[in-house]
Order: sequence, then structure tokens, then C-alpha cells
Amino acid sequence: MTRVRGGAGATSPPIEEARAPSHRRNRLRRLRESDAPLSEVAAQVGYGSEFSFANAFKREYGTAPGRYRHQAA
Repeated sequence: MTRVRGGAGATSPPIEEARAPSHRRNRLRRLRESDAPLSEVAAQVGYGSEFSFANAFKREYGTAPGRYRHQAA
């Protein structure tokens, strides 16, 4: 990971961490607002497979993406 140096030797979080909140919101929004298959949503948010997307989503949110989509509707 790349760190961005600030003044006086301070470091900010890695760029990936700084962008993470918007990526999380993007995943949730796509599930709520789209009827696209989960495999398509997974690809749109940068996952190579629906399986890896579902595992990461469940690990982070405690529920499967399909269940989240159903409950959000």
C-alpha cells in the first residue's frame, strides 16, 4: 500500500483506506438501486467473481448481498 506523507513526518492512511468508505457506499447503492445480477454488481465494484464479492460482503456486513438487497427493497 502507498502512504501519502503529510507535514512534519506525519502519515495519512493508505489511499485504499481513504477511498474505502465511498466504495462501501457504492456497493450498497448498487445492490439497492439495481436489478442487475449479483455477478454483474460484483464485476462493477471490482470483484473477479460473485463468490468473492459475496464472501467479502458477508464478512463486512454480516449478511449475504442477496439478502441485503431483498431487505432493502
